[in-house]
Amino acid sequence: WGMSTHPIMQHFATGGDDGHLRVWDMLSRSCIARVHFPDRARVRAVCYSPTGEHLAVGLHTGWLVILEVAAVLAVGNGNTVEAVHAAEAEAEKRFTVQVCNDWIRSIRFSPDGIWMAVGCHDGCVYLHKTASYQRHHILRGHHQSVTHLDFSADSSKLQTNSDAYELFFWDLRRGQRIPARDVRDVRWATSSCVYGWPVTGIWQTQPISKGLISDAQAEPAFSFAPGNEFAKSIYERVIELPTAQVNAVSRSTQGPPTIVGGDDLGRLRLYRYPCLSSTGNPFAIPFKEYSGHSSHVTSVSFSKDSRF
Repeated sequence: WGMSTHPIMQHFATGGDDGHLRVWDMLSRSCIARVHFPDRARVRAVCYSPTGEHLAVGLHTGWLVILEVAAVLAVGNGNTVEAVHAAEAEAEKRFTVQVCNDWIRSIRFSPDGIWMAVGCHDGCVYLHKTASYQRHHILRGHHQSVTHLDFSADSSKLQTNSDAYELFFWDLRRGQRIPARDVRDVRWATSSCVYGWPVTGIWQTQPISKGLISDAQAEPAFSFAPGNEFAKSIYERVIELPTAQVNAVSRSTQGPPTIVGGDDLGRLRLYRYPCLSSTGNPFAIPFKEYSGHSSHVTSVSFSKDSRF
């Protein structure tokens, strides 16, 4: 379920319903550390702090666990007696807090490290100050589970998505929802929200398959000019197909601005950022597709330097 890339090292952390948090090394492509959460806990969200010193873990019970990354790496894979003793020592360095009574869906630290936002299945966003991890505000308004969170670059605003296809904006110091016009010129530190102006083109291209692209490219005179019957037949096939749910997106951190999206069909698609909709012509939106997953892609993220 959860995944987060380290802000400094070429590491990323993942969590799943098996109750394990795993840390992976991108260069060696191997698991370098593993922490088990007892009592059938399910890890649903993970997030590194901006300095990479702490790792926040959200469980299906509504509990939030803050781990020291150095201690987690000391645990290793847990395959030796030494690793077991290290795991016991690491457990003493955990900080836990009950955030809500439902499962935690998403976690995000602000760029300045002062705030931590936790999106829960109860439709609320819980805003905590990281100095003590005490609750500061509860942001209410979503009608379903809060799925994605993004802070502004100056750490003063927050944008959120939910399973009800909602996009809300919040002023953190006041703890209030604000209209979209108030964030028109805001620069966002991350782009993980699947609903919003910069990702409209991703949704428009979802019905397009590799087969349709091949059919379109096989026709030299293919265009969407009026009267082109071949183009009309291709477009009718597109609009009649179901749109696959986009579950996750992530914007590159360096290099040419790009954004990647993962969907219910196991596809990863790479687009230019921002990816805007094209009126009447979804084929005008270029992308590269990568496949291999047998089921839903639930999380995507670029590495610290966009190398991975």
